[in-house]
Amino acid sequence: MPRQRKSPKVRLRSDIRRVLRSHGATLVCLDVRRGPYTLIRIAIDHPYGVDIRLCQNVTRALQERLAWFEQTIGPFQLEVSSPGIERELKKPREFRWAIGRAVRVLCREPIHGGTDLRGRLEHADAGGIRLTLDHHTTPLFLPWSSVAKIKLDPGPA
Repeated sequence: MPRQRKSPKVRLRSDIRRVLRSHGATLVCLDVRRGPYTLIRIAIDHPYGVDIRLCQNVTRALQERLAWFEQTIGPFQLEVSSPGIERELKKPREFRWAIGRAVRVLCREPIHGGTDLRGRLEHADAGGIRLTLDHHTTPLFLPWSSVAKIKLDPGPA
């Protein structure tokens, strides 16, 4: 039986993960946008934080590793960055990555006296999220219908 070839997007994600692992980093978000050239935006995380040097090293390694991508798809531009201090979480992968992190949840209606909740993200699935609010021990379940936005929380200003 002939070996099936991976689609360019599957191969791209696989190659990116391989390069990130070699730098001790993990993939938070991959966004690919087509236009006159293909824009590849990658947000990465590292146990010791993400600095400019790590982004530069990962970018160089990815450019070498992804030479096939330009031959397959055409010209591309690569952007590697940290997730950002107040990144909005949107995709399931981002929620899985954010488990255990401090988040700010903007609710559609008041819950516990307000629409702006801060706490630690405990769980996220198709039904909603579980959040341990600051100064509470019991997690609170919020269905997605109650959630307007979720962002990483850098803490008090």
